[in-house]
Amino acid sequence: MAEYDDQPAVSVADAAKAKPAGEETDDQIPETARRHYKMCVDAEGDNRANALDDLRFKTGGEAQWDPQAVAARKRDGRPIITVNDLPNFIHQVTNDQRQNSPSIKVHPVGDKADIEAAKVRQGLIRHIEYDSNADIAYDRAVNSAADIGFGYFRLVTEYESETGANQKIMFKSVRNALSVRLDPLSTEPDGSDMSFAFVECLNSREAFKQEYPDAEANNTSLMGEGNTSYNGWLSDETVLVCEYYCIKKTVEDVVLLSNGESGFKKDLISLPPGVTIVNTRKGERRRVMLYKITGVDILERTEIKCRWIPVFPVYGDEIDIEARSREAG
Repeated sequence: MAEYDDQPAVSVADAAKAKPAGEETDDQIPETARRHYKMCVDAEGDNRANALDDLRFKTGGEAQWDPQAVAARKRDGRPIITVNDLPNFIHQVTNDQRQNSPSIKVHPVGDKADIEAAKVRQGLIRHIEYDSNADIAYDRAVNSAADIGFGYFRLVTEYESETGANQKIMFKSVRNALSVRLDPLSTEPDGSDMSFAFVECLNSREAFKQEYPDAEANNTSLMGEGNTSYNGWLSDETVLVCEYYCIKKTVEDVVLLSNGESGFKKDLISLPPGVTIVNTRKGERRRVMLYKITGVDILERTEIKCRWIPVFPVYGDEIDIEARSREAG
């Protein structure tokens, strides 16, 4: 559905420039991102510290000893022997997952379910999983959840070739789960209720300036004394670049037509002959935006054509202590 016939036509160019009512400006988006990022940092501090301890402990050696005992043994010249049994227990979980690798299953449900359409969708999903080595994404997420209590995988789009115009959906693994930060107010196990998410990449200033010579983040005066706005984003040596997903919501009219179809009123081009609007209500339109940002710059932007942020958490045991969730490996 598009617009009514009696509404003025809008060119594609004008539509691209137009912003929904209440849409943030380019100056406000980095500010909102910094606020959301700080929410994540404040909420996840203990979890991430524990996760780092878990990873160090898994490596064995002195990490599995009390620091005071290590110092005493070194002082006395005594040996520090470690028998690291932890990986064996972790592999009992991860090996079982590899033998029973998860996959997406489409079930035709409802009065208008089409079994053949479900089979076609199932085939498309299997091709996407195969083409993008989804097993690696699943394995890394589960391995991370077994190690530190949480892991992630993503869905992204890529061009089919360097010169191609068509894009394809791909599963993408997350090697370092600590590079992902999700909305701390999200409570659903699949993250479907999250409003924002970050995927971090720390760059040296030299490499960043070479790729983005005109970016405002190259201005070292932003880190002046007393300016804490860019803490965690900019330093003398590094620039933090994040893929910042966020949900934009607008309230619009939803119409029900006499032929049983429904949709947003703004999307209605014209009414078919004999069809009338039988009901109107207010509905929430969701847009998923992806910004590549530095905390001060918007380097890239795109709209993700889905209802949910395509970053999927995989959790171990969840422990809720005084309304603060902790993932235990």
